[in-house]
Amino acid sequence: MILWFFLVYLIAFPLVAFVFLPVLHRLNTTSIYETLLYNSVALYAPSLALSSLTGIPLILSITLSAVLSAVYISFGGAKAGIHTSAIQMLVIFASMAVLVAIGLRNTTLQEVLSTAHNGHRLNLYDLRMDPRVRHSIWSVVIGGTGNVLCLFASNQLSMQKYMVMKNLKDAQRVVLLNIPFNAFILLTYVSTGLIVYQYYASCHPQLGSTNELLPRFVLDALSQVPGIIGLFAAAIYSAGIRQKKTCQILANMHIFSTLSSSFAALSALLISDATTSFNKGKIMRFDEKRAVTVARFLPIIFAFLTVGMAILCSKLKTIVLQISFIVFGAAGGPVLGSFVVGLFFKFVRGQAALAGIVSSILISFMVAIGSAILKVCPNPTLFMDFFRMFI
Repeated sequence: MILWFFLVYLIAFPLVAFVFLPVLHRLNTTSIYETLLYNSVALYAPSLALSSLTGIPLILSITLSAVLSAVYISFGGAKAGIHTSAIQMLVIFASMAVLVAIGLRNTTLQEVLSTAHNGHRLNLYDLRMDPRVRHSIWSVVIGGTGNVLCLFASNQLSMQKYMVMKNLKDAQRVVLLNIPFNAFILLTYVSTGLIVYQYYASCHPQLGSTNELLPRFVLDALSQVPGIIGLFAAAIYSAGIRQKKTCQILANMHIFSTLSSSFAALSALLISDATTSFNKGKIMRFDEKRAVTVARFLPIIFAFLTVGMAILCSKLKTIVLQISFIVFGAAGGPVLGSFVVGLFFKFVRGQAALAGIVSSILISFMVAIGSAILKVCPNPTLFMDFFRMFI
């Protein structure tokens, strides 16, 4: 069902490029909104993978990852995240391609698809309108489009990179290039997920968390290949701005790019927004040299805040992908709604917009927190083949 994201990309990215971006690009502003919540998810996922691969304590892995990301952006500045993006994407592409190729060496694509079909993992045509269904075409396409718009149309991390482009056309080309790149990554993620399922179809591994599945597969099936664990670890700490796909750990394997971009964005926001004089509406007199110095230390502060939130994420018995969707659904949805109102419904008054976003955030977080506490699962995930497992 996740393959319907191909359609999501064809809908969402042109909307970003030709509807949202022209308006936001004309503003030429540093800040489009403030963000910190997603950092904890982006930090927790690769830290968990590193802990699974190396055996080091999870909290130590979280702390080291945050500190390295803070140092990465403090000394390199925002350009450190931009100039290395191409190299990081090559690393993640190479790691995924190698992972799929090596995973298929002891089996065939036909066997992988046959096992997935027998396990009811290839359902692509669920047209039920029931909102309680976990994954249907409607929930994936509509929800996925909203999720991509939250990430690329009203997200500080994405827009900050678009704003530095020379002109609007270059920025639009960058947005549209996400379509083939995301399609390739989606295909490799799905392939990896099916290979992992085929490998463990008759013997479910003992895991402390479902998020450890892919690192466990690398250790069990691929560790005898020289360099594969190092390549996998490098990919986790490398590249990209992709955060949502089928393999939960790989869904957030962009820690340096995401965290460094987040820390840079938050630093820029604090310098430009938090020093604004509310009574005059102008930036407070702030020496440029002093501002640069402060901006270099701010990522360290944000790193400590992120560590605390990531440790809280580690206490949740929820897969990383679901945590990501909770964050972007509860926080990103209302923000995207406020952007749509502000950009295209100018007759709406400021007080009305404020009341709308506050009420929507309260309701969204009430639903999100309630679902996490009550553990409501209207449509449980599919089971493994327990008969063959016990044999």
